[in-house]
Amino acid sequence: MADWGSPPSETYTTYAGYGGYTVTPSATAHQLGSWSNVGYIAAPVQGFWFQSGDWTLNNTTPRTAMFDIGIGDPGNEKVIVSNVVACASTSTTANRAHQQQYYFPLNLPAGQVNVRARSSYASTGGIRVGFTLTTTTSGLPGGALVDTYGAVTASTTGTQVTAGSGAAFGSWTTIATSTNRIRSLLISVSNGNAAYSGTSMNTALDIGIGPNSGDVTPIIRTSQIATQATTGIPSPSVLGPYCVDLPSGSNLYARIAKDAAHSGANSNVYLVMYGVR
Repeated sequence: MADWGSPPSETYTTYAGYGGYTVTPSATAHQLGSWSNVGYIAAPVQGFWFQSGDWTLNNTTPRTAMFDIGIGDPGNEKVIVSNVVACASTSTTANRAHQQQYYFPLNLPAGQVNVRARSSYASTGGIRVGFTLTTTTSGLPGGALVDTYGAVTASTTGTQVTAGSGAAFGSWTTIATSTNRIRSLLISVSNGNAAYSGTSMNTALDIGIGPNSGDVTPIIRTSQIATQATTGIPSPSVLGPYCVDLPSGSNLYARIAKDAAHSGANSNVYLVMYGVR
């Protein structure tokens, strides 16, 4: 039997007390709120998990928040990830039941960690967030910054992708053209602030690259994303990180198919992609 040696020791630090830190978006819909200090990195790290999802104000209105994560002292915050998506449940009793978690394989220096947010809903109240840091690599290439693709900040949504008729895939939808090399890719799947209704259904999602929408090569194929009529939120709503190596200037596309009859909001998902570089 091969001797694989001892695994590297892991050191995790969690920055979130009971209930996490509360970040409050601007009271004006779609506008960024002020930075909130959510912790301090005492020594360099090689990755972190960002958790969000506990909305302190229950409401049946479909809502989306987008978070910016920054490092630095007050007034000198450097954004390392922008427009990280989180959706609220449309059930007044389940707003704490659907937490979204992202893992970003980023090499970060010591410094203050800050978060600010926008919401699609005015005066939405606070949203609790948390961080878990690791000092050892995940095996994914470590990056320094993240480029966000497909975010529509004017409406606090992602880029709409629509299923074809029946169980057929819809057309390839352009998400963005990459501005830098992508070494790891994460995908947010959200509802576009429109509630799903009727029967919950499964969604198949393809991510591809190519010179144009008529000549796309799938690079990631994922099925069993459930569009939940009960909570109004796709699940899982965060995919990746996937280890890729895409050059700057890559055209990013997506398409979806549903496994049941659909119309209106049930036909769509909204995507944002995060390219670690």
